[in-house]
Amino acid sequence: MRDHFVLLLVFSILTSLVLTFIAKTGTRERVRYFLILLGSFVILSVVAGWLMYPFPF
Repeated sequence: MRDHFVLLLVFSILTSLVLTFIAKTGTRERVRYFLILLGSFVILSVVAGWLMYPFPF
């Protein structure tokens, strides 16, 4: 479980970083956008995992 979460964090950080540099120009805007994207990726991925937990495939 821990390995999957670490991989989720690495993916979320790298994806958020790339999308931030593509979308925003100012430093303050980039930091705020990066944190919002990172939090969204992590929280929504964990919620999706909880929702899929009862359905073993």
